[in-house]
Amino acid sequence: MVFCLLAVPLWLAPPALHAEGVAWRPYESPSGRFRVLLPASPLPTSGVFETRAGSIRELGVEVETAGLSLKIEHHDLPRLACLFLSDERILDFAASGLLDDRHGRLESAEPALVQGHPGRTLRYSRTDLGNRLEQARLVLVGNRLYIVLARADNASDSRAQIARFFNSFEIWED
Repeated sequence: MVFCLLAVPLWLAPPALHAEGVAWRPYESPSGRFRVLLPASPLPTSGVFETRAGSIRELGVEVETAGLSLKIEHHDLPRLACLFLSDERILDFAASGLLDDRHGRLESAEPALVQGHPGRTLRYSRTDLGNRLEQARLVLVGNRLYIVLARADNASDSRAQIARFFNSFEIWED
């Protein structure tokens, strides 16, 4: 019965939440253990990359609309690495790797606490995209690392949309 009560709000959610003329819809990833509002249907993403601790698989979703790119990815880190490294060190490695992968030049980094879990919010310019600004929020939940990314063509017009996206991101544990 408890499960049914928790599932009802998403089922009863309005079909679209309008903001700035864009229909935002709830999206839930049971395997990713997150939910978020998105302005369009997401496409799945996946990949594998090598680290000193071994291969790490990336799974996620992304949305591209006129002038707005949004992505949520999650990585299950090796449990052994999480035992030997502090949360801050893991977030340091993740931030550094993200900036390398995204051709980013760091503008600012701030600690973040997301639902009681350690995180970091980064703002950086993408040198491969004409120095366009991008934002990322890294969140560590046990051995799972979430990376929430947002980029807009026109920062002043999209600030509210990016805030809506980041603020709607919710995670749950097993």
